[in-house]
Amino acid sequence: MFEVNAFRLVNQLPPAFAAPLLGMMQFGALAAVGLFAAVALVGRRHRLARYLTLGGGGAWLVAKIMQVVVDQEPPDIVLRHVSLHGSVAPGLAFPSTHVAVAAALATTAAPYLSRPNRRLAWWLVDVVGVARVYVGAHFPIDVIGGVGVGWAVGSLVHLLVGSPRRLPGAKALGAALRDLPPLPDPLPPRGTNERAVPPQERSAEGHLAQNAEPGQLMLKVVGRDDIGADWLYRAWRLLVFRRDDERQRPRDPRELAEHEAYLLLLARQGGVEVPRLVGTRLVGEEHAVVVRESIAGTPLDELPMDEAAKRVIVDAWQQLHRLHAAGITCGSPTLDAFVVDGERRVWIVELAGGSTAGDQHRFAHDDAELCVAIAQRHSVEVAARCAAAALDHDGVVALLGQLQPLSLSARTRRVARRGRLLIPLRSQLGQLVGAEPAAIASPTRVAVRNLLPLLGALVAVNLLLPQVGHAQATLDALRQARWTWLLALCAAAIATYIAAAVSLMGAVGRRLELGRTTAAQLAAAFTN
Repeated sequence: MFEVNAFRLVNQLPPAFAAPLLGMMQFGALAAVGLFAAVALVGRRHRLARYLTLGGGGAWLVAKIMQVVVDQEPPDIVLRHVSLHGSVAPGLAFPSTHVAVAAALATTAAPYLSRPNRRLAWWLVDVVGVARVYVGAHFPIDVIGGVGVGWAVGSLVHLLVGSPRRLPGAKALGAALRDLPPLPDPLPPRGTNERAVPPQERSAEGHLAQNAEPGQLMLKVVGRDDIGADWLYRAWRLLVFRRDDERQRPRDPRELAEHEAYLLLLARQGGVEVPRLVGTRLVGEEHAVVVRESIAGTPLDELPMDEAAKRVIVDAWQQLHRLHAAGITCGSPTLDAFVVDGERRVWIVELAGGSTAGDQHRFAHDDAELCVAIAQRHSVEVAARCAAAALDHDGVVALLGQLQPLSLSARTRRVARRGRLLIPLRSQLGQLVGAEPAAIASPTRVAVRNLLPLLGALVAVNLLLPQVGHAQATLDALRQARWTWLLALCAAAIATYIAAAVSLMGAVGRRLELGRTTAAQLAAAFTN
């Protein structure tokens, strides 16, 4: 019933929508594959033209085969009073071939498009889906199936033939270097052993470039495609856990680069061993670069374990706490965010996930992430002893409180679950400081409690959708309504809240304001 009502809601849109929707619907026709491929050829994008032909044509073929297998009748055969707009060719319904072709073209072309154009491409897919329901050819589930087919075929094309990395070239990076201000003093000569970018930084790529002065610079390219910037991911976190961990993180590449540069300057001012900043620049429309000193040394995760390495780990933890003393969190620190130079000094070289919104809870979260990383790289015993050596009693107790699956990042949770690290790590830390670790919280109760409002909203929409689906009948009733009686009814309904407020004012010994009491009665009615 829900699907039928949603279908009628779109199918009964006013005739004014017919011309634009019928025109936009052609972007999902098989002929659109040839059209977009021809546009790519005119723009000398021969690889893109081949891939569009492969993706769009493949999606059309797969959708046709699935239609024969599923054998779903179209809406005008299943339902009565279906409005057929335009010339609807007879055929099967699931999945929608038009939507499959449009989604495959958008998926295939996505790596070659700028962010605004990618968004426009998927808006076109949405419009094609609405148009196919409007003309009476498909149910909403057929449109969803078409999106799935197109996305799968387009992703398969990328898997088979690859996709461009969309990074700025050497020429653009060289221009960014030439435009940078000179350093106040020359960089000391250093090697190039530093790892360019930690693997968890999905939105960045590292480049080394020779500076005019002795030594080298690290160019870190920052892009938009970061999971923390994805609104679906953030909405899910907010819905399930009522917490948006990325709310302090900027979204624009320029802002991301400037944010990291600001953290480097603030950390260096606080006495933390971090690379010197040279500057930031915007490169093209979708990338920015952070240019900083390159630190020669060995990442902490590549050190062989011995007594000297344990002392280095403790030094790294102390550098992390010096960062906390400056009011900065590291985000989710990993061992490759720390580099040990030839003098056995520990440097923090990665602050992209950091924030200045630091508090004791976030500082303890940093400690927990680092502790699990040490346990995974070396052993639970080494992690526990290094934590006890680097932290005081209160710090270890706070760390124990953060060694929870819900508190750790998704990457660290996977590492801890795969190595079965959390329970023995909590046990050893508790024994070392004589503290009893709190029970591990289950996310199920939290998730179910937070999903209940969503379920209630879905039930309400399902109950109201039949009324919206027959919008024409509602409009006819409103045209024949006697508005004087409607206004009188509205006034009478409002008067009930005023009367309830007056009754409450008379029943309570304290003096109450009429306006605020009426508002409270109205709020109570909505809550009920």
